[in-house]
Amino acid sequence: MKKVVLKNFVFFFLMCMVGVSCSRPASSKEEFLREFYTECVFGVNPECRKILVENSSERLLKFLRDGYGYDCEDDNCYAIWLFRTGFQDSDYRAVDTTGVKEVVNLNGGCYLVRYFDMGWKGATRIRFVEENGKLVMDELFDERGVDSFTISNGGYVTSEELQAK
Repeated sequence: MKKVVLKNFVFFFLMCMVGVSCSRPASSKEEFLREFYTECVFGVNPECRKILVENSSERLLKFLRDGYGYDCEDDNCYAIWLFRTGFQDSDYRAVDTTGVKEVVNLNGGCYLVRYFDMGWKGATRIRFVEENGKLVMDELFDERGVDSFTISNGGYVTSEELQAK
């Protein structure tokens, strides 16, 4: 009996913790994206696949499946790294830090996520659309070199920049 109660408690606790959803009002899309990046893009939340599927259009899911490029047993593997800069190692001059700097509402259903990715500055624009009555992520645009926060070949994070926050 104790095992059943414990399992139910853990299940409901996890459900509360992973309650990231795009059914929130537009003003909290910034919060959703900040949580999504923290928990799924940079983190290791065990519910990331579920969160991604529930909050992405079929078009974005196909794009992420096609970008996976490795063997996948169940055809449900997603290239979540496409939300990041693409750099694999930190620059030796960089402060090796990872996290969201800010999320900006660009209007028209687009949001810009500026982040630090292992010491690299990154920026990704994410477009939301309505699908089946719910706003979901639909497209990703790498904004490195377009956004003033970054440069095209990858700017790195300095200690002075982190202290200026």
